[in-house]
Amino acid sequence: MTLRQATQVGWALVAILFLARPKPAQAWRGAVRVAARWLGQPMAFPVLAIVHLTIYAAVGVVQHLSFNTYSHDFGIMDEAIAGQSGGRFM
Repeated sequence: MTLRQATQVGWALVAILFLARPKPAQAWRGAVRVAARWLGQPMAFPVLAIVHLTIYAAVGVVQHLSFNTYSHDFGIMDEAIAGQSGGRFM
């Protein structure tokens, strides 16, 4: 299962969770109220930033270790350096 598919399954489960309630609109408003209260806290941004940076780094490591990074990914950097230096690196 790819990350995209897992995300889609997660959103579908959230939708089912709210739609299965007796009053879905009221449950949604309550969840939004709790989220707004939490996001108003001073530590909300640093916590979210750390979580997203950790996820981003983990996905990058997994991509690299599963050989989904190719030689041309690094060749772009080499070409930029070679073009500016006239072919001499140093």
